[in-house]
Amino acid sequence: MEYSFFKNDYDRPQARLNMEAEAFAHWLSIEMSENQQADLGKISAVLRQLIAGQLYEYEYQGREFHLSLDRQQAKVSANSALQSMAEPQSENDVTQSDVEDEYLEDDFSDEYAEQGLNDNSSGLVASCGIEDFQQLLLAWAEYVESS
Repeated sequence: MEYSFFKNDYDRPQARLNMEAEAFAHWLSIEMSENQQADLGKISAVLRQLIAGQLYEYEYQGREFHLSLDRQQAKVSANSALQSMAEPQSENDVTQSDVEDEYLEDDFSDEYAEQGLNDNSSGLVASCGIEDFQQLLLAWAEYVESS
């Protein structure tokens, strides 16, 4: 995984990753900025436990992004992406219009996926292997600490 870190015009640390992993850059820049050392330490400890097989999964809910970790992968999703994936609360809430909309969404989502216009390409969702994520997080923590 390729990444770079820099300071923005307001002297805040920012991350830059390739397009497939762009959501991780947003997550680091927004959720794990300079005042989040305690959270960085906690997530680093959780990663060590996951890799050692002492923990099965972990979730971190931030202001704008949700991080989920398991023994194989890390996934970050924008809260707005999670809300758009939410299902109706009960079967009684589903109307004929909802069924038609779902049918249309399936057709359109296939078209968007073919064009590369899915959540990954918009920086809303990304995933990677747990070891790659651990290296990214450690590099980010070092950068933030040294800045």
